[in-house]
Amino acid sequence: MKKAIKFIIVIISLLILFILILKQIELRDYKGKGDVMLEKISNYKELNGELPNNSTDFFYSNEMGEGPYYEKINDSCFVVFFNIGFDNKLKFNSISEKWYYE
Repeated sequence: MKKAIKFIIVIISLLILFILILKQIELRDYKGKGDVMLEKISNYKELNGELPNNSTDFFYSNEMGEGPYYEKINDSCFVVFFNIGFDNKLKFNSISEKWYYE
């Protein structure tokens, strides 16, 4: 009986670890796609002296519903984000220059 309980605990622990690893891989992939967009925004700003108004200004096409999405907040601030699931977002804020998950 004790062996069965230990076996179940080990299996559940491995499943949780596997799920956490997959989640980190997914976030890394999102950040990679977002970094491509950030590079295009930076290049646009360098060439034109201002932030683009939308993603079509710097010729970025994304897969439908996949993201990343670009939103200009004001003349010096923007946000790049992914919609993940129903309520979650992975965001990059140009002021903090960091990715965060909400």
